[in-house]
Amino acid sequence: MKRLLLTLGVCLLALSVARAGVLPGDSSAYGKTLGGWMKLSWSWQLGGSKAGTVKNVSFLPIPAGEPSDEDPNIFVGEADVTLRSGNAFALPMFVWTGETYNNGTPDDDPAFPPESAFTGAAVLVKLDGKAILSSLTDDMSEFYFGIQYFDSTIEYPEPTSYGSIGANWIKGLGFVHTPLSPGRHTLELFVYSPDFGVGYANTWNITVTNR
Repeated sequence: MKRLLLTLGVCLLALSVARAGVLPGDSSAYGKTLGGWMKLSWSWQLGGSKAGTVKNVSFLPIPAGEPSDEDPNIFVGEADVTLRSGNAFALPMFVWTGETYNNGTPDDDPAFPPESAFTGAAVLVKLDGKAILSSLTDDMSEFYFGIQYFDSTIEYPEPTSYGSIGANWIKGLGFVHTPLSPGRHTLELFVYSPDFGVGYANTWNITVTNR
């Protein structure tokens, strides 16, 4: 069994989408490619780096989700986040981690999952109630990043139930967003993968301070 790291939930709404603030996936926003920012973000998520902000780009923490009462295949999470005014943020939306094992299982094959498993996912991102990214209207291949190897294996504090002991690489979907205005914001991210039959619905309550 592999460790599927999808971030976020399942509910596509037929809403008009305003992508202001969501930077093109093929850009080199703030000096790095999308893949470069996702590598740094996920390294921080896994404990391989203590830097939750690099330059003026902050990484949003992925909440620990719980199975939904309506559908146990949908995991729901929420987190409170504080950002400094002027800081952009990077968020992995749907990520697969390539792992190494202690039980004789070979390291995960970088060819799996294929790009189509990510670009074929149902995705909806809302900021303050307005859709800013949706697989109904946006080409998700723009937000796909290919395999990113960590500088070295990020070892887990303890082996998983299926014998993985560390992460070697990631690939998947993500985006970088320009700085938000000072005050309070709500970011909602929903993803459902028909390939894996799993979805995530996460909410971030974001406070942007003036200092």
